[in-house]
Amino acid sequence: MKIMYKLFQTISISLLINFCIDNAVAQCNLNDWTALKQIYISTQGNNWANNTNWNLVTGSSPPTNCDLDTMHGIALGISGQSSGRVVMIDLRSNNLVGSIPPEINLLSELDELQMYRNEIRGEIPAEIGQLSKLTTIGLDNNQLSSSIPPEIGDLNNLNILILNNNLLTGPIPSELGDLNNLTELYLFNNQLSGCFDNNLSSLCNQLYYYDDISSGNNFNATWEDFCTLQAGTCSSNCVNRLVLSGNSSSTQSYQVNQTITSTAIIQANIAYFAGSFVLLEDGFTCPVNYNFEAIIESCN
Repeated sequence: MKIMYKLFQTISISLLINFCIDNAVAQCNLNDWTALKQIYISTQGNNWANNTNWNLVTGSSPPTNCDLDTMHGIALGISGQSSGRVVMIDLRSNNLVGSIPPEINLLSELDELQMYRNEIRGEIPAEIGQLSKLTTIGLDNNQLSSSIPPEIGDLNNLNILILNNNLLTGPIPSELGDLNNLTELYLFNNQLSGCFDNNLSSLCNQLYYYDDISSGNNFNATWEDFCTLQAGTCSSNCVNRLVLSGNSSSTQSYQVNQTITSTAIIQANIAYFAGSFVLLEDGFTCPVNYNFEAIIESCN
């Protein structure tokens, strides 16, 4: 019986040692592995100019001896909380064709994201705003469309945001004014438009350059004039409609540049600013079907 017990004990110790060794050499962070796999799939990784060792993320689970640091364009942290985690993705000029997957939010230790000069399309995923360690985003010279996600304003450590030469539309989100560490913002040559929210004025003294925002876009004013003259500022509490109200008639709302039929006295050919409120005295009316141009100016 003693011999059998010792034999069992020896086998148990041997199995434990092998288990520890396997786990020491086979583990890479599962979240990082999953995110990189989705990037590879969604940007046609098989056709990249350089996809060295990206076969590590093509299986159903991380392989034995999973070392993400050997993959082209990937760097891992070497100390502290980021040790062994993906801290940099540099896939510039690498023939990425497709979109950025929402699973990018799994790269919680990512410090630098460089995917410029590719053919990345679609929206910048809102999930990018969850990557709180990001200091640099380089997504210029792609085909990104839609609006800039306001969630980028949550990236308190962001220093550099490069989005020029894309197809982005809409205004600059007011939330970008919350980026206290942002020093470089490149937005030129997109299809951005509209006014500048007052919250963005905080960036005027932070950014190094003026001419990297307005050029090639359609804002109501240049970024320089916004910062120096407050030009193109969004009007507070302003809506693009004229509201008419009287005691003897129901409230009426009219859109910008709309021709309306008056049922209350208003002088014709007057410019009424959008968002203004006009109080009409009781009983004052115009002849039925009296038409005039209500020149309702927009907010900006």
